Amino acid sequence: MILVTGGCRSGKSAHAQQLAESLAPRRLYVATAEASDEAMRQRIERHRQARDATWATLELPAGMGYRREPFDAGDFARFFSGHVPQGGVLLFDCLTLWVAGIMYHGAGEKVVCALGAALFSALGSLGCPVVVVSNEVGLGGIAATRAGREFCDAAGMVNQLAASVSERVVFVVSGVPVTIKG
Repeated sequence: MILVTGGCRSGKSAHAQQLAESLAPRRLYVATAEASDEAMRQRIERHRQARDATWATLELPAGMGYRREPFDAGDFARFFSGHVPQGGVLLFDCLTLWVAGIMYHGAGEKVVCALGAALFSALGSLGCPVVVVSNEVGLGGIAATRAGREFCDAAGMVNQLAASVSERVVFVVSGVPVTIKG
């Protein structure tokens, strides 16, 4: 697994896509964003247009993994099974939006971290390269609201977990990728 992280509009998604395209000719894009407003719809459309026909897309609905009973690694593995092309690569974009969706459905940090561990276990069992995109949430100030602080704490812990299980971690700053692990 390779984690690509950085701030908003840092170029992390574009770098992750280029990286995935260099790893395999057939690709699965796991999308975690939902078009909650016009700006998000436009952002999603820009991401779609950046991918050519070598990409299949699998949408991971908001809160996937938590809505009723929390998912375990087997549940995630079953969700992904059959979607990853033979000899392909999986690009998960983005972990931060996935965490936000789970928290929106009521999960706290402990549940989010457990789900993150289950997700990473499942991704690691797929037998293909996996590239995960996530926003770095630890470079700004402390959020003014309780919900903002709880989100940053949970996303930061999931990012740390992702980095710990990744062979390589790339931090993208102003469009420049810097390998910080591996």
